[in-house]
Amino acid sequence: MGSSYQVLARRYRPTRFCDLMGQEVLVQTLTNAINAGRIAHAFIFTGVRGVGKTTSARLLARALNCVGSDTIPTDQPTANPCGICPQCMAIGEDRHVDVMEVDAASRTGVDDVRELLDGVHYQPAFGRYKVYIIDEVHMLSKSAFNALLKTLEEPPAHVKFIFATTEIRKVPITVLSRCQRFDLKRVGADILIPYFSTLLEKEKVSFETEALRLICKAADGSVRDGQSLLEQAIVGSTEGSITEAFVKDMLGLGDRSAVVELFEVLLQGKVVESLELTRSLLQKGASPRQILQDLMEITHALSIVKVTGAKAEDDLSLPSSSLEKCREMVQGLSIPVLTRTWQIFLKGMEEVATGPLPERALEMVLIRITHVKAFLGEEQKIPEKIPSKSPENVKEPHQTLDITTVEEMLSLFIKNREFILADQLKNVALFQDFHQGHVVLYLKTESDKNFLREASRLLEVWTGIPWQFEFSESPKGRNLKQEEDTFKQEQRKTVENHPSVQKILETFPGATIE
Repeated sequence: MGSSYQVLARRYRPTRFCDLMGQEVLVQTLTNAINAGRIAHAFIFTGVRGVGKTTSARLLARALNCVGSDTIPTDQPTANPCGICPQCMAIGEDRHVDVMEVDAASRTGVDDVRELLDGVHYQPAFGRYKVYIIDEVHMLSKSAFNALLKTLEEPPAHVKFIFATTEIRKVPITVLSRCQRFDLKRVGADILIPYFSTLLEKEKVSFETEALRLICKAADGSVRDGQSLLEQAIVGSTEGSITEAFVKDMLGLGDRSAVVELFEVLLQGKVVESLELTRSLLQKGASPRQILQDLMEITHALSIVKVTGAKAEDDLSLPSSSLEKCREMVQGLSIPVLTRTWQIFLKGMEEVATGPLPERALEMVLIRITHVKAFLGEEQKIPEKIPSKSPENVKEPHQTLDITTVEEMLSLFIKNREFILADQLKNVALFQDFHQGHVVLYLKTESDKNFLREASRLLEVWTGIPWQFEFSESPKGRNLKQEEDTFKQEQRKTVENHPSVQKILETFPGATIE
């Protein structure tokens, strides 16, 4: 094989529009435009690396110049280039004299663009159209873009421009307005896994589906990245089989179930156990950044489950035992805890990336989480499982907490560090009646009612009985904020009228009470 060997990304490059994966809008639009004869003079393809921008440009160049086979010739552009005519063969082998592909990263200056455009007004020598493909077009200088503008707006009928870029925001709006823009999407695992499975069958390589899932996740929507990782797995695997264990080692991934266990002990405040688990993952080849990234993914997935009621398996690729752990964990966590956990992990990611000792930085992030008491209240930690002593696993009766006044209810929210809810109850509600488990109140706007769902849920957790908030249409009742302000004003007047204070104010004219 030696020097003649072609990597998978080149060997299996799409040769027809229908072979492009996950780009249905692009394929449909270009096909309809070619069939209707409404072909624009300039196109720009944008998207992350490896989703098919340059491939789409070459396919469009083929479609514009294909003359068909000997049996089915064509004198018009076709949405289904034959791939075997001299035009298609020359474009596929990168030797077509009228299809010029330029890398703007290496030819950024105005002189390079002028040299490129010198031949625009001459008729094509071999094909139907002259096609200029400029890759990474955002790398052109400002003067180079300006030199391109006039020709780009009114090119000769035989010229087509096709641009590709990963940084669409760096392309001047004056250029974008002269092009048809196509945003190529990331390709999801649901498309990549069947594609990679078919590819491996052609290569006669056996595989585990979970191994392909890990490769697709690491590819992050890029087909080319996935193909490169797949080829590395083919070469590195033993006995011609790609296993999950090998891919984990190849990608430097830790055991995901161990990361779930690490997340659990972190939120239980077990610093020693969390450090031991972390060091075990590091010894197995996981990087500090990867461990933090996995912890962030778990935090994100549990947050989505908490607010939407979705299933954890929709966002996490985990064994069934770990999924069961996640379902149990989410019951004992609140949104404030999850969002603050995310913030600490996010800040820790920066520290790990920029610090001189990534492993030490990771351990300090984990210690911070387990020891910040203001961040995790005792009642918001994940409860540890305590095995029942009774063989019948009989539950003890639930203890209730009596709340008899609005003030006691507000104090309960403050005690449990739910300051936002306490502030809303104090400021926007007019309380008309209050009994254990039942509150009648007035709220000014409909949107203010949303926070009461969470308040009702928390009160049930804290007191052991269900709570119901009944809304009144009459704008009257006690407002705790107003009562607090009135009380403060009365105290101020009492102080101001005290003889000692009056004497001080007379002695120091202009003095005020703060």
